[in-house]
Amino acid sequence: MIVVSDTSPVRGLIAIGKIELLQKLFLKVIIPGAVELELLRIKSLQPEILLFLKQSWVEVKQVKHSEEYALIRKHLDEGESEAIVLAQKLHADLLLMDENKGRRIAKDLNLKVLGLIGILIKSKRLALIGELKPVLDELINKHGFWIQNDLYRDILKSVEEN
Repeated sequence: MIVVSDTSPVRGLIAIGKIELLQKLFLKVIIPGAVELELLRIKSLQPEILLFLKQSWVEVKQVKHSEEYALIRKHLDEGESEAIVLAQKLHADLLLMDENKGRRIAKDLNLKVLGLIGILIKSKRLALIGELKPVLDELINKHGFWIQNDLYRDILKSVEEN
């Protein structure tokens, strides 16, 4: 399975100490060079990010800034743009991305997309994490991740944590 990731899902999983879920779910994750640079700019998580980037199951690929990239870049940041272009180029099975506009563009390009919350739901369903609620609460309360109240309740209901 070919999985390409943008910055946000990786950053979120590192922040809550659950980055190993990517390896358990997908075996290998590919990130574009721009995502590596974005991660390296997050000083508060620097040791954890450096450790993540050294993992054998993480691959960094440079992306040529083509005409296709330039079109996408008009609407998204560099990391998101490179992630979409790389996912297309590699015929990825899955693109990990949270940003709504990026997800819409990726879906318009027939890419399958999963965000941080989807990763956590999948992990819960596969019993890779025990309870989802404390993980979501940490994301929200300690790391500023925003989840609409109705969505929060729906997520917990979907994994039978009412």
